[in-house]
Amino acid sequence: MAAKSEAEKFGNSVVLMSPAAASFDMFENVYDRGGQFQKLISELK
Repeated sequence: MAAKSEAEKFGNSVVLMSPAAASFDMFENVYDRGGQFQKLISELK
């Protein structure tokens, strides 16, 4: 993942969720989107 390799350059920093497009059709709701974001971030650790 390109984002992961870029994030690793900064060590333990902040990860900002900033979607570049609408995601209404990709997730069940905002909680699903947030849960998937948390899962991805936990994989970075």
